Amino acid sequence: MSSPVYAVPARPVNGFRAALAGQSGFHAAHHTTARMVNGNMVVEADEAADTAAPRIITLSPTTSPGEDLLELALLADALHRCSPAPVICVLEYLPYSRSCRLTGERQALGASAFIRLLQSAPIDRFYTFDLHAGELLGFFSRQVCMLSTLPLMGAVLGSSSPDVVVGPDRGRYDDCRALAAALGCSFDLLLKIRVGHTDSSRLLGGAGQGIADRRIVLFDDEITRGETALHAIDALAAAGAQDITFATVYDFAFAEVRAKVLSHPCVTGMVTTNLGRPAEGTVNEHPAPYTVLDVAPLAARELGRHG
Repeated sequence: MSSPVYAVPARPVNGFRAALAGQSGFHAAHHTTARMVNGNMVVEADEAADTAAPRIITLSPTTSPGEDLLELALLADALHRCSPAPVICVLEYLPYSRSCRLTGERQALGASAFIRLLQSAPIDRFYTFDLHAGELLGFFSRQVCMLSTLPLMGAVLGSSSPDVVVGPDRGRYDDCRALAAALGCSFDLLLKIRVGHTDSSRLLGGAGQGIADRRIVLFDDEITRGETALHAIDALAAAGAQDITFATVYDFAFAEVRAKVLSHPCVTGMVTTNLGRPAEGTVNEHPAPYTVLDVAPLAARELGRHG
């Protein structure tokens, strides 16, 4: 029995939902949203919601997570009322995931608050990918399964036989160690501090081992403004690296940021997934290749395995 796949927001953000709906055992489903005069949102699912198969909702990353959360909750409520079959949410990216530890006395713990609101919807199980910090799993009280895209990245990155995987900060220690183990190479870290409660950062120190003339994989979980990635690339280049592949799970970068990374004389490629907001088509205007990995087969396999 095929499971319907709904997308929140209803407008396309990336290619993940379409790719998942195209997998065996899944098909695309749709819902409508409308605004009343008083600003309330009305959500209605299509007839696919009446199935006895699990209903899947994918939550895509946008810059309006609060609006998306409301749409998700209303859609989950509609599906819950149509059939007793499970409602499953695939979080392509967990909003507020970087707000997982307190840096001030009176700050809200954004990730904890968002997950509590998320779990107030009638959703039976959650799937997520490569969380910014492993402790985020502890904020969930319902079933949650974290899927790793690192094996997919390792299969692609291994073709260039890298010598060392480098993380831009200590927060990527576990990821870099796992990726390096899969590639059969060493790993190292740069030292970075974040400037306040912002996306800005400042690089404090370089990698501990000699990296001159070695093939480098620079891995970070996401890129947005590009400050961390570009600082790290410059630091590695200054240390003698001439072959750097930048790998990231979530590419949220603006075109000009992505262009700076791909145009850097020491960058030989960029690898990402279709979970963020990657560039569409081929990025031909830059000398370094840009590769987008499809993680939908991974999600489909795990969804099918757990039923």
